[in-house]
Amino acid sequence: MSARRSVSTLPLSGPEIQTILELFLHHIDRCIQARFESYRKAYQETKRDPPDSELNEILESVRDTRELLIKQVAQALQ
Repeated sequence: MSARRSVSTLPLSGPEIQTILELFLHHIDRCIQARFESYRKAYQETKRDPPDSELNEILESVRDTRELLIKQVAQALQ
C-alpha cells in the first residue's frame, strides 16, 4: 500500500520502507514454502522418497528461486 501512495511528492519515510520490505520478505518466504510444498506433494503422491541427488537438485532449485525473488525485490525497491 505504501508503494501505491497517492500523488504525494514526498519521499517514502523509514517506517514506510520498513513496511514495504517486510511485505516483500513475507512474499519471498511464501514463495519458498510453496516451492518446498510442491515437491513434498509430488513425492507424497508418488509414494517414494527422493534420493540424495534429487534432494540436491531440489535445494538448488529453491536457492535459484530465492535469488531471483531477491533480485526482483531489489529492483522493485529502487
